[in-house]
Amino acid sequence: MKTLRWMTRLLMLAAAPALALAEAPHLSLEVDLDPNDQAVTVAAELHLVGREAIQLHLPPRSTMTELRRDGEALPLTSSPAFPVGGLNPGGSTVTVRYHAHLPSLEELDDTWRPFLGESGVFLPAGGGWHPRVSGVTLLTHEVTIRTPDGWRAVASGEWVDDSDDGTVARYRHPRPGRGVTVVAGPWRVETQSLEHGLTVRTYLTEGTAHLAETYLEPTGDYLLDYHRRIGGAPFSSFAVVAAPIPVGVAFPGFTWIGESVLALPFIPYTSLPHEVLHNWWGATVHVDYGDGNWSEGLTTWMADHWHAERRDPAEARRVRGDWLRNHAALPPQEDYPLRRFRGGREGAHRVVGYQRGAMLFHMLRDRLGEEAFDEGIRRFWEARAFRVTRWAHLQAAFEAASGDALAVYFDQWLHRTGAPRLRLERAERTEDGVVIRLFQATPAYELHVPVAVETEHGTERFTLFLAGTQAEAHWTVEGTPTAVAVDPDYDLYRALDPGERIPVIREVLEAASIHVAGPLGREAARQLRLEHPGATLERAGAVLVAAERDEMERVLRAVEALPAPMPPPDAAAVAWAGRDARDRPLVVITGDDREAVQGLLRRLSHHARESHVAWDGERVIDSGLWPEPEHHGLRLAF
Repeated sequence: MKTLRWMTRLLMLAAAPALALAEAPHLSLEVDLDPNDQAVTVAAELHLVGREAIQLHLPPRSTMTELRRDGEALPLTSSPAFPVGGLNPGGSTVTVRYHAHLPSLEELDDTWRPFLGESGVFLPAGGGWHPRVSGVTLLTHEVTIRTPDGWRAVASGEWVDDSDDGTVARYRHPRPGRGVTVVAGPWRVETQSLEHGLTVRTYLTEGTAHLAETYLEPTGDYLLDYHRRIGGAPFSSFAVVAAPIPVGVAFPGFTWIGESVLALPFIPYTSLPHEVLHNWWGATVHVDYGDGNWSEGLTTWMADHWHAERRDPAEARRVRGDWLRNHAALPPQEDYPLRRFRGGREGAHRVVGYQRGAMLFHMLRDRLGEEAFDEGIRRFWEARAFRVTRWAHLQAAFEAASGDALAVYFDQWLHRTGAPRLRLERAERTEDGVVIRLFQATPAYELHVPVAVETEHGTERFTLFLAGTQAEAHWTVEGTPTAVAVDPDYDLYRALDPGERIPVIREVLEAASIHVAGPLGREAARQLRLEHPGATLERAGAVLVAAERDEMERVLRAVEALPAPMPPPDAAAVAWAGRDARDRPLVVITGDDREAVQGLLRRLSHHARESHVAWDGERVIDSGLWPEPEHHGLRLAF
């Protein structure tokens, strides 16, 4: 989603160094929302310590009705930014009241700006709707929100209470945060109490209210899980809130998820744990975006990957394999160091920030061991909660927990592009086991390489330390070795060996240059929003073919593609990934008619990690990866 690209724009407005906790200003807000008139009225009290003067910012085109300094009335101004002097460094309060009219959702081209209307209310912390002080990154806050009958409001922080009719809600953020976010809508509220004094709430529309139980129970489970693993929840409440736009984004104390997204059956088990964990990483341990965004990688590993691993190790292996295949599909010119990742969930941002970032933590867990890794996470949380945080703070926490020096480890994974390239140069049986020699291309990484030795009695696992271009090891095993496999479970972030490569649809969708062929090719390219179509067959880096079934054989011959696999008998349309005669990525899309092809195209981007997809005219009936090769450059059978 484009959610995090927008969130980065907002959060980077507040990327200055953090104030000491004792100096964080406190903001008290009373907010009246009038969706019919698209109006917001704000009464704000800003308590400041250690300042003699400030530059105060209000929303553009707002009308100020009151301005006071420690109770003394000051001249009103129409300027959105103005100085307030004469403050008492020991403690002063600036009071300001104003009202403003905001656009409705329907009036916006960019739906990530503040909006207020009958479709809902969105007032983001970085959107400039509440008073802001130049140079201030973090503040504490409390907010009271009044809404019309039938509407409810949620704000960043923890829920305090509601009025009997629900039209007045109070929230607080007692430790420093990055401003106040408010959302509101015509929601029904359900509540579930948990141990440790925690509360889970859902704010759902009439069309999604039946999903309350679907979200209450897993949200509570995730909160308690993270509470135990990390060391306490940052807020006493957490809410799942329906959004009028198709998003999934986390704020302190709640996640805002589109109505259409909430109804998807996999969301409570995939996206939801990710957004709940952001309540710790990103929403409470704040990211120093100038130093790079560490929170998406850590959240992806501790939520998406960890839950897959807990369900089934084979599922987690598939996830890591997908990440390596995505890296293989990333055009080299679009790659960049993890340290430069700020946000965004598309293309290179997804591969670098989420997946390479997650693998950094996966490899670190394997290197340190689970006990030291978990201790590092707890130390990190205790030291950095409610503070602006850099990669160096993570390194320090894991070093303190493990006693290891990790400067080389973090430096290589944060500052380089690409990934290690390994080659199994030698693997031989000995009288009592095996001897192997492993090579890596320069520049060399410092790696702890998993190696599996398969024997007649089972599989034994070893680790080979590789710091230069090559290393050799001799291991004793029980029984006769039958094969040696280097990193068979994709536990290293590395370039796949050419023989390991399984064709997937993403390789073409994200190629730097694409040749489009077939009567439906141009239409398919537009529907898939391909960025680089139009290359000649000779110069293209990838090939996309789309045609009705009776035209397909002729088109495949024209682009020198390999023969198509047999589709399921009840498929109206199929897509499959392969290689052409020049060993370039290829995707073929075909069906009974144009309508069937269009139906599959509308869903194809959701299956980019797959090798083949079949569509029966109403739903996807089959998808998956081609089988993994049994023999390649990192696996040798004796």
